[in-house]
Amino acid sequence: MLLETRTWEQYTTVSSSMINSGRYQASGQVMVHGEHPVTVTADRTYLRSIDVRSGWAATAHPEKIGDEILRCAEKIRSMRPIFTAQGDYSRFTDADLEYQLDRHRLRLLDERMDDGR
Repeated sequence: MLLETRTWEQYTTVSSSMINSGRYQASGQVMVHGEHPVTVTADRTYLRSIDVRSGWAATAHPEKIGDEILRCAEKIRSMRPIFTAQGDYSRFTDADLEYQLDRHRLRLLDERMDDGR
């Protein structure tokens, strides 16, 4: 992804989204007294918490609870960034890619500095 960026701004945006672990929160479909009894919180890689209101859980069917958690997980999955490279980099070694990335980053930074003059 980084090798396919065209500007320094694109590079920093993509790089930040790959490194930073954003927080995502999703609630289920069920509403009880104007609130969602199931809420899931996650970051880019892990589910961090699953909150099920005890009053609702005590009366709800176990399958309904599971469905709500899965619904939340699917919502979170759709919120996370998707990283898909357009090119095929499989022929390069890790060292080759690291070298290319260093050169690309420096070129973008140089172009940005030249535009700022």
